[in-house]
Amino acid sequence: MNDEYFNKAIDVKALQMKELKTLEAKRNELKEKIKNINNDPLIQNSASVYARISGYVRSVNLFNTGKAQEFKERKTYNLM
Repeated sequence: MNDEYFNKAIDVKALQMKELKTLEAKRNELKEKIKNINNDPLIQNSASVYARISGYVRSVNLFNTGKAQEFKERKTYNLM
């Protein structure tokens, strides 16, 4: 009877080790993807700009030509 519990414990431990190796592999894969994202010049050089107009926030990239020109001509104030 003790051998049966011992064998089950070994099987459980082996399964846990297999799952751990799988999770470590996935973690390393994600770390590599993050590293590649951080090295992407397009991502490093871009920033989103949002404007608050009439009570709602909207991305400046979505402005039409007239609204974009109006945004460029606005006078801004530094409150700090």
